[in-house]
Amino acid sequence: MIGNAVVLVLFSFLACQERKILPSEVIVLNLAAANLVMAVTRGLPHALYVLGVGNFFSDTGCKAVIYTARVSRALSICLTCFLSCFQAVTLASTSVSCMRLKLHLQTQVLPIVFLLLLVNAAFCISPLLFTISGTNMTNLKYAFSVGHCLVIFPDKLSLHGNSFALFARDLLFVAAMSGASSYIVCTLYRHGKRVRGIRSSERSQKISAEANAARMVTSLVLLYGVFFGIDNTIWLYQNAWSMNSLAAATDARYFFSICYTSVFPVVILIFNQRILYSVKGFPSQEKLCVKETSKISSVE
Repeated sequence: MIGNAVVLVLFSFLACQERKILPSEVIVLNLAAANLVMAVTRGLPHALYVLGVGNFFSDTGCKAVIYTARVSRALSICLTCFLSCFQAVTLASTSVSCMRLKLHLQTQVLPIVFLLLLVNAAFCISPLLFTISGTNMTNLKYAFSVGHCLVIFPDKLSLHGNSFALFARDLLFVAAMSGASSYIVCTLYRHGKRVRGIRSSERSQKISAEANAARMVTSLVLLYGVFFGIDNTIWLYQNAWSMNSLAAATDARYFFSICYTSVFPVVILIFNQRILYSVKGFPSQEKLCVKETSKISSVE
């Protein structure tokens, strides 16, 4: 939770300081905001419940918290996929069609993020309809507990239909981001072989920046696949066999879903060069390149 807040502050500071924020950084900024909201609405209430705090939400509070947690989780999935696809398009060939797609994506990042928010807000509507306050599941056949609240479906079809729809959505986005990540790795490998032996500092800086961006994206995709893969596996087991099998299973699901939000800021702070330079108090590579160019021009 604190790490995502730090990422938000650092990117905001960087945008104010340099009066520039890259399209990929806009996606990262929104992803950090989604992760922060998920940590507050999903991780914090469940942690309080595990620590023994009693019912602290009304029916309306439960609906709002569970709905916000579902939307923020879905947005985190979609933005991670969007970031990987955006980076893959950025590294794509320099054909006319690819260049047009790059320019279109770079100018439409915010509208796409807003569209993803609207779609997920509509897709995750079930908590607003079926969530109530309480922990007692006696005689409730088509319900599951999230600890501090209950989600009660009217019948078996709606319960399993909602559950498998969420699972299918996650699987689709994981497949898309995995494909984009694989393309990024292959593209950078080909670029590295092509420019091997060339000593141009400008070319090496460009390759280094691309490599850092690729490492960041592939690390996020890998971490997402591991943590949310375990989360979805437990969720699938609970739906297919028993929603009330073990309270520990629900605790494990929440733990692994929050792990991604906790590790995400570390990955960003490690691989984002602009953030690293701003934290250390040094000018970014872009500014250094401008200074070197001006020095050369003055000498000539």
